[in-house]
Amino acid sequence: MIEIGIGKEGVKSGAIGGFYIAVFFSITLDMINWIFKDNYRWTNWLGTVSTDIVKAAISIAATLIAGTLVSVFSLAIVEVIVVIGTGLYVGYELNKLDGNYHITDSVIKALNHIDKKTSKLADETYKVSFNSAREVISLARVDVNKIGLFYNNVVSQGLVF
Repeated sequence: MIEIGIGKEGVKSGAIGGFYIAVFFSITLDMINWIFKDNYRWTNWLGTVSTDIVKAAISIAATLIAGTLVSVFSLAIVEVIVVIGTGLYVGYELNKLDGNYHITDSVIKALNHIDKKTSKLADETYKVSFNSAREVISLARVDVNKIGLFYNNVVSQGLVF
């Protein structure tokens, strides 16, 4: 019985395996979208993968609860059917909720907002750094020019050999 994964440990290992499969497919499909879609940015990838991971975790938690409850009272085949059915149903309902409330879209919008603010901050930091460097260089030129003039005066007066 242990080899085919029946009981609490079977439910647990199956749920963890299901989670890994869900995350793997989410990352893979979103990578394909990122590669082939022109307007698919890193924010789309991160937002979609993040919400998919949360949905998978909730679905797996529901699957674990259902599987544990059923494993106490029923046969192994019933447990397998209930676990698979629960996972599919909860995942389907979570996708419907996401579609109705635009959760993934909201996460992507928030990431885009953060990206724009960070880009503006980086641009401003670059401008300040560039202007500061230009000022330092201009001050250095003045000092170098003054030193050069002083040296030329000293040489022209014959004070330096």
